[in-house]
Amino acid sequence: MNISEYSRIIGIDESEVRKLMIRVSEICDGHLDKAEYDWMKTDAGKRMALDEALSNVSMEKRADSKPSLLPGYDKVDLFDPKIDDFIAIVCDIRKSTERLKTSRNGLKGIDSGIQRVFYETSALLPSLEVTINFFKGKVTEYLGDGLLGFIQYKDKHQIYSAFRASKACVTLTRDIVNHALSNRYNLPSLDIGVGLALSPAMIRVVTENHVKAFGECVWKATKLSDGINSVQIDEKLESEWPVAKSGGLSFIPRDIGKGYKGYKAFPLK
Repeated sequence: MNISEYSRIIGIDESEVRKLMIRVSEICDGHLDKAEYDWMKTDAGKRMALDEALSNVSMEKRADSKPSLLPGYDKVDLFDPKIDDFIAIVCDIRKSTERLKTSRNGLKGIDSGIQRVFYETSALLPSLEVTINFFKGKVTEYLGDGLLGFIQYKDKHQIYSAFRASKACVTLTRDIVNHALSNRYNLPSLDIGVGLALSPAMIRVVTENHVKAFGECVWKATKLSDGINSVQIDEKLESEWPVAKSGGLSFIPRDIGKGYKGYKAFPLK
């Protein structure tokens, strides 16, 4: 896609697209350089078995990194939990198990499945995070082969922000990361799914300096992240969706189990 196409799909000015492209490219390349260095520095190719769990190399954020990573709540008191409305954003890399059992045929500088996944997640997850940050969201956790983020919900503007962030993740950001992975290692394209859900969430301290949000939005967004390069939303977010004077978007309904409904919001085909 070119800049004008990204601008049309995501819903932001071309100047903003250029800023985001530069930022994502810098993050992607920088984290790939660091991943290659770390892999060689630790002699990981010899010391890691192919069937080791992905969690051993995940870049999960540590509990003592910040008092709170949730938007709107820089600090949360141990004995003063809060309730607020959030849009949860879950991004998930599809077919991660298949990639872990990869064949080395045709790949450059990749000696094992775990090395492949390490490089892919090192490039993609920080790139997704900087994309969500660009639209005023915050990422609270890396989940091995995905991430969890939030946008504090107050009005329709946050719905637009969450949707634009999600569309950027599955188009512009995914394209930049796949281009880098193909150029460096001849890796095939990654596919990702994004789920969005809206609900109240309890913000509380679970361990020293570790603040988490608990709410239905997290569970639903996780279930809705199972698409292929698509954005899916929950029933509550769909009901709150702003209706334009020219008419609203016609989302594609789907069942996410346990009596809950969801909708495919992008692409609409």
